[in-house]
Amino acid sequence: MATKVFDTRLNSVSVDGKILADYADGTPVQWAHSQPNSQAFVPSMGNPYRVIKNAPLGTITVRVLPDTATFQFLMEIANSQREVPIVVNGTGERVSGNYATINQFPAGNISDADQVREFVFEVLDYKDEALTA
Repeated sequence: MATKVFDTRLNSVSVDGKILADYADGTPVQWAHSQPNSQAFVPSMGNPYRVIKNAPLGTITVRVLPDTATFQFLMEIANSQREVPIVVNGTGERVSGNYATINQFPAGNISDADQVREFVFEVLDYKDEALTA
């Protein structure tokens, strides 16, 4: 089985219509749906039932290098506190949302190791879809 690699020629992240670059090593992009689609309950009488939730919340995390144009662009969005569209085109899937915001500035440090800044977008209309081959 071939190893999946984030290849900027095949995968991309677009924030507010701009394609990002200057990714950090390791895992440059992550995403997660924040809540389950449904929740099961078993009352005392033993008849289980399921409640379907309509909670399209999720997060998309982008790791970039500081002192780059991408870092400055994302810091401007974080400072403005505005909602922006975000799209992640991965191998075989697309994750997106029209209402994403950066709720917290990235943590930082000064060290001899590679510098990384992590921006976490909270997405109010998170959508994850499989792409056809």
